[in-house]
Amino acid sequence: MEENKKPKIAFALGGGGALGIAHIGALQVLHEAGIEPSLVVGTSVGACMGAYYALGHDLKKLEDEVVRASHRWALRQLIDVSLLRGALLKGKKLESFLIRLVGDQPFSKTKMPVIAIATDLATGDAVVLRRGRLIPALLASSAVPGIFPAVKMGKKYLIDGGVVCPTPIEYALAEKPDLVIGIDLFYRRNIKLDRQPKLAETLTLAYEIMRTQGDLARTCVASPKVICIKPEFKQLNVVSNFRFDDGMAYIKAGRKAATEALPYIKEKLAILAKDNRVGVVKNG
Repeated sequence: MEENKKPKIAFALGGGGALGIAHIGALQVLHEAGIEPSLVVGTSVGACMGAYYALGHDLKKLEDEVVRASHRWALRQLIDVSLLRGALLKGKKLESFLIRLVGDQPFSKTKMPVIAIATDLATGDAVVLRRGRLIPALLASSAVPGIFPAVKMGKKYLIDGGVVCPTPIEYALAEKPDLVIGIDLFYRRNIKLDRQPKLAETLTLAYEIMRTQGDLARTCVASPKVICIKPEFKQLNVVSNFRFDDGMAYIKAGRKAATEALPYIKEKLAILAKDNRVGVVKNG
C-alpha cells in the first residue's frame, strides 16, 4: 500500500510550427495553477518547447521575445536557403537558434525527463529520443520534410515526428503516468488556391495532408488518463505554420484553451489525490 503518492503527470506537446507559440500560454496557465509535470514528451516544436520548459527557463522571457519578433526577424533567424541537400533550407540557422534557446545541453541536464519524437525516413516508424545531446534530437524532431534536411543519427535518417505523431499522447501514456495533459495544435483546414502555389506553400500543404491522412485517433487518444488542451486559431492560411509575427494571438489562444481545461484537470487531480490518500494496493 502506498500513501500520499504524488500523481505522475506527463505533458504531451504537439507539433505545428509557429502555432507552437501557443504552448507558451498553455504552459503558463498550468504553471500558475501549480500543475507541474513529472516528464515532458514533445513532437517537433513541442519537443523544443518541452526542452526549454524542462530546463527551467523563464516562460515570460520567452513570451517577451516572441511578442517582439517580426516576420522579418523570423526570416533572419531561420532562413538559409539551399537546394543542394535535399531540402529547401540548410537547417544551420535553426540549429543556431535552438542552441541560443535551450543551450547545447544533454538530456540529463533537464529538471524532468524529456522525450522527443521523430520519424525514421526509411521505415516510417516513430523514433523515441531521450538520451545524448538535446540539439540533434530537437533538429530531428523538427525536420519538416522538404523544408529542413533529414538528420542522421546512427544509421537512421530522421525527419519531423509530426509525420507519424502530431501530438505524442500515446508515447506519454507509454511512460505509465497517472495523467497525460496534451496540448494539441492539430487541425483540419481547407485552403482555396486561386493561383499556382509557391514551393514553400506546396511543401507546407503536402505536409499538412500527410498529417491529416494519418490516424487522427492518435492525436488525442481516448483514455481516461488523458485531458487534451486544443487552442483555437483564427484566420489561418497556407503559411500560418511559418509566420512568427502574430505571437501574442497564439499565446492568448494557448492561455484560453488551458484556462478552459483547468477545471477538468483539477477535478482529475483531486480524484487521484483522494485515491492516493486512501491507498492503492498494487498486485505483486
